[in-house]
Amino acid sequence: MADIFLNYRHRDTEGYTGRLYDRLALYYGPPRVFMDVRDLPPVRNFWQEIQETLESCRVLIAMIGPDWLTMENDSGQRRLDDPRDFVRLEIEFALKHKIPILPVLVQGAKMPEMHDLPKSIRPLAYHNALPLSNETFLEDVQRLIRTVDPIIDPFSNDVDTDYDALLFDNPPPHLETQSFEPRSVWVPEGDFIMGSDKSKDPNAQKNEVLAYLALPNYRIGKYPITVREYRAFMDAGGYQKEQYWTAQGWQQRRRGNWTEPNNWTGHQASGDPWLPVVGISWYEAMAYCRWLSERTERFYRLPSEAEWEKVARGIAGRIYPWGNTWREGICNTSETSIGHPTPVRWFSETGTSPYGAVDMSGNVWEWCRTPWRDEYEHGANDDEDGDARRALRGGAFDRPQADARCARRICWRPTRRAPNFGFRVVYVPPPNRG
Repeated sequence: MADIFLNYRHRDTEGYTGRLYDRLALYYGPPRVFMDVRDLPPVRNFWQEIQETLESCRVLIAMIGPDWLTMENDSGQRRLDDPRDFVRLEIEFALKHKIPILPVLVQGAKMPEMHDLPKSIRPLAYHNALPLSNETFLEDVQRLIRTVDPIIDPFSNDVDTDYDALLFDNPPPHLETQSFEPRSVWVPEGDFIMGSDKSKDPNAQKNEVLAYLALPNYRIGKYPITVREYRAFMDAGGYQKEQYWTAQGWQQRRRGNWTEPNNWTGHQASGDPWLPVVGISWYEAMAYCRWLSERTERFYRLPSEAEWEKVARGIAGRIYPWGNTWREGICNTSETSIGHPTPVRWFSETGTSPYGAVDMSGNVWEWCRTPWRDEYEHGANDDEDGDARRALRGGAFDRPQADARCARRICWRPTRRAPNFGFRVVYVPPPNRG
């Protein structure tokens, strides 16, 4: 049974709770961390299962977000005032059975005052809390693990533990970057769940085959490539230098007289430099990667579908980067009615992936290096030449939530230069280097 029980509200802190779960599962192992009733068998009364899980746990982590105290149900009643509210029930159970409780204050939330709480959970107000924010997420998780370790393993204080190394399975190497170089996030080696399970995701498609894959360490762009970053490639003569292009790509560039992205003039050329570059074909994305590799003396390329999907959803196969429940307004899809790409930092506080990547759902479709196959085959030939259709991932500003699922796959010819097509890059470090 689990040692750590994560208590949270979906509409308040699901994204942060999912990210925390992935880090704790990486450190302690998935069986020792309980996050949701989805982990329970469907044949029994789930409150009975919850109680049995709570009885066996050694600490309950109460995730408290900005709306935790005031959130209402559909009848306008404050959720905490409902005796059947499961967040309240779980905390009541932990208090009654003297299970240690660690409140975690998410993104600036304040610890509730005793008089604001139902009588049955007022002792929660006297517990010491820890912060958890997007800006200092990894440091906050490390502090949390240092607090939890002595609770679930009383002998851990006797060991000189390198929490940074254990948190990542191996520590993320420091990477010095140049001003034009994309910011990246570290993805440690290990297994993850790829594809969709129709029993858990009603929008699952036949080509989203469920699989367990292992990938080595890599870095991937924190954001899609921006107008500012792509302009550096253009200013360096990227459209005029054949060495950056595949053979078919160079032929297409000359045939189409490409000198800039499609619809570059106007909004892209003179607008916010943090907008994702769009109107990009697969060939142009490839040329940018080759130019960036030459300029930095590092190996940059487009991500494979597996690399893209792992950083989007984490190790546990979540449906969206923030969790398994759709939340409108935390990414740029057609549901927001924005109707155009947004700067890559707009949704960095709410829709971030478990590894810290932004805009993995919505905003722009992102090219992958993978030639299209109806059923993805990891390790199959990802030939960078030729004119095969290529995969895209992530959904876009003009596409609905079903396309923003982490497992969603589409493809186009590499010549396609749509106004909702962009890309991000992968950096594969050499052995023992960052």
